[in-house]
Amino acid sequence: MEFRLFGELRVSDGGAPVYIGAAHKQRLTLALLLHLPGRTVDVDRLAEALWPDGLPSAPRRNVKEYAHRLRRVLGAGRIAHGPGGYRFTLQPGDTVDVESFRGLAATGDAGNIEDALALWDGAPYREFAGCEPLDADARHLTELRLDAHARWARARLEQARPDEVAKVLGPVAAEEPYREDLHALLMLALHASGRRAEALDAYRTVHAALTGDLGVEPGRRLQQAHRDVLRGEADAPSALWHLPAPLADFTGRTRELAEAENHLLDALGTGRAAIVALSGLPGVGKSATALVLAHRVAARAPAGQLHIDLHGHADPRDPLHALRYFLRRLAMEGAGIPHDLDEAAALYRELLSAAPRTIVLDNAAGAGQLAPLLPPPGCPVIVTSRRLLADLDGALRLALDPLPSEDAVALLRAVLGPARIEAEAAAAAEIIGFCDRLPLALRIAAGHGLHRRPLHEIAAALREAEDRLGHLVGDERSVGAALASGYATLGRSERALLAGLAATTWGEFPAWPAGVVLGVSPRAGARVLGSLVASSFVEPAGADELGQPRFRLHDLVRAFARPLAGPGVLDRVGEAWLALCTEADAAIESNAYTARRASGVTVPAGLSVHRESPQRWFAVESQEILGLLREAAASGRDERCWRLAWTFETFLRFNADLTELSEVAALGHAAAERSGVPEGIAQLGLIRLFESSMRDNTIAGLEDLGERALSAARAHGDPWLLAELLSVLAEAHRDRGERAEAEDHLREAHALFVAAGDATSAGSKLTMLGELAAARGADDEADVYFERGVAHLREGGAPRRLAMGLRRFGVRLRDNGHRERARAALTECLDLVGGIDEPVGELAVRVDLAVTLVQLGRAGEAAEVIAPAHELAERVTIPHFRHWLTFGDALVAGDADRAAAAVAGLRSVPPLAAVALTEIALLRGGEPGAVAAAREAIERAALPGLAARLG
Repeated sequence: MEFRLFGELRVSDGGAPVYIGAAHKQRLTLALLLHLPGRTVDVDRLAEALWPDGLPSAPRRNVKEYAHRLRRVLGAGRIAHGPGGYRFTLQPGDTVDVESFRGLAATGDAGNIEDALALWDGAPYREFAGCEPLDADARHLTELRLDAHARWARARLEQARPDEVAKVLGPVAAEEPYREDLHALLMLALHASGRRAEALDAYRTVHAALTGDLGVEPGRRLQQAHRDVLRGEADAPSALWHLPAPLADFTGRTRELAEAENHLLDALGTGRAAIVALSGLPGVGKSATALVLAHRVAARAPAGQLHIDLHGHADPRDPLHALRYFLRRLAMEGAGIPHDLDEAAALYRELLSAAPRTIVLDNAAGAGQLAPLLPPPGCPVIVTSRRLLADLDGALRLALDPLPSEDAVALLRAVLGPARIEAEAAAAAEIIGFCDRLPLALRIAAGHGLHRRPLHEIAAALREAEDRLGHLVGDERSVGAALASGYATLGRSERALLAGLAATTWGEFPAWPAGVVLGVSPRAGARVLGSLVASSFVEPAGADELGQPRFRLHDLVRAFARPLAGPGVLDRVGEAWLALCTEADAAIESNAYTARRASGVTVPAGLSVHRESPQRWFAVESQEILGLLREAAASGRDERCWRLAWTFETFLRFNADLTELSEVAALGHAAAERSGVPEGIAQLGLIRLFESSMRDNTIAGLEDLGERALSAARAHGDPWLLAELLSVLAEAHRDRGERAEAEDHLREAHALFVAAGDATSAGSKLTMLGELAAARGADDEADVYFERGVAHLREGGAPRRLAMGLRRFGVRLRDNGHRERARAALTECLDLVGGIDEPVGELAVRVDLAVTLVQLGRAGEAAEVIAPAHELAERVTIPHFRHWLTFGDALVAGDADRAAAAVAGLRSVPPLAAVALTEIALLRGGEPGAVAAAREAIERAALPGLAARLG
């Protein structure tokens, strides 16, 4: 698809327009996502941009609805929902005109710049004027366009094409009366075209604008152009190329180079210090990027360039030695070069004031080493360092990350040729992943390929993580050696923390483990972590949806540092995570049992978000917890493994994350069995039963596991655990039609929960008994159970358990013909689950409520209720819930055939199948075969009240 953001928002597919709706807010939502492709935009920021004058009552729900509508038009793959917001992902073949403009305009090639300028089709985001994020980007794009015009004009003047420059630049300069560089170039072009009078007239025009409107005199460059025209010297100044040549196969860094070049040009135009500082890991390509940038801005300092390697990562050069080196390059005689630092710096700045040059200071150790080497204003300065250089005042700091995947592919293609990459595309992708997209690692791996070694052999050698660094060694360079040189410059605490984090983190992690790794306070740990960030060994990853700053280690850094971790660090960090998980699990379950279990744990000081927002906390930290659990299983830490599994399971079950729940259940159960501890055997047996029931809606064949878990629970003497086991076994008996046994188990569980003081769990069991009573036709008894159960749940103050009870009650009311009461109960249930971020519960109740509304003849309301469930389905892995949504969607649309196609996936859940077949029979106008199938399903599910729907 082609997305156009210049002028009005337009979308086309293969040249044909795509209608994305007329609603302004919906179109604005798409524009806000498109202008940051590949990045997650926070829902709250989207809402603030959509409603700058004040938020509506339910902004997040409205944003969700706009995103849902766009996904239906553009495809779910393009607009993804992630933690905290939405992300627009470009598909192969997609183009966004403003992104294409950025990429082309940022290059130094005049032809590319012309292609970029041809894309400009009116002011960007014109349709959305007044939206601050888009207005800010429009201002940036406008500046980029003017800078691109200036770079194009300089290139064409050097090619002796002044007529072309004058023709194009005249209208642009007229629109920008205060843009001196454009007017200077226009004057040179006019004079070189033999139009000297027009050139001088152009100067008078811009001079009048600057002095009359702004009260300032023209700057040095515009005055120099005026003098050149008066003297008849119209040739553009030529640069003296003292810099090393850029890498011939340099790829990527388009956005960073554009931002850096714009910063330098803007600073030079206003007389400020023009400094860009590039930082990043060893091997990330800082020096190569600096050289490309230096060549691109070299024309702004036509006297030439100075370049020096300051050896900041090894034996840092003394600033005086560096100054004396520069002064010799500036043609100073040895005898005349001062030996005093201050005198040498003063002479250096004096010479550069007369003839500004581009200065490249490579591999700087820190701001102290750099201070004497900084030139006067008028000289572009490009610094590289492994440290962030926070003390370098006035600099634009750009931290270089590993290359984006597409640029990494381009690098391999440039080194090895496109034919080899296309022939072994899968192996090339593996190599890129194993090299963590680090340019040095990619070049070394590609170097092996230069010897005609097949790419699949290189990928196979890199596949073993333990020996990966051993394979990333070239003739003169090595990734391990580059990392080791940087590691050697770290302080003792920094080295210990880096190694500890490598051993105890698996993805993006919060700040608190730093203090635990080092055995110091959180504040002290955060200071050392900040130092590692400044050294580029740890990368900041922004804030998560809970507001916690997050960090990450690159895979090759982790492989390098993990073997260096000290003894005991994994156990210290593991115990801290277990304590946090225990408290968060207690906050989710919110009952007497979990509160008692959490009362004895000690969590790292100052942490509370895991208790305040436990669902969101588990969602944010799930990959770290899962990594720790896998590590505990692999290293024989069995007790920690099953205890972590036990605290993690509730979140996974409530979110219906069946994939991870299955792994957690298997790892934890195996560890519990190895430990032989009755508590662990009972707890993890219960999790295995839960997991099996969610996958198949039955635990048939697991009777032995159930009995072993029951026996262990009785031996452990925990009434709550025994009651939970009885509850899940009751569901298995119910699903096999053994309702008497199910009721016996539930009554015993209810009594145990009451004895344990857990009113919410006791209330939940009463609502389950209500379902069973209704199934055997005991409506009055069922009403009593439901009313008592819901009352207990309301008193307990546990919204999740109350929502589950209300759903059971609402469905039972609906299937017995009390649809208005059912609508009220299910609406209250939806309000509850919408506030606790439980995707499976919200999906199920949205479909339940939509079915109820259809039965009430309110299909329009049903469509609004069910629409957001499609986004929730992406986070639900249990098949029958997806089929239930498919059925509900078809029912709302009145599509009997599509509804029937979903029934096969509901056979394992008799009540859902019965409801679906009943509604399908009605959609088919009472066709005898459909009615017979519905009656059979109603009998199997024991829902006699539902038969009344068929007449």
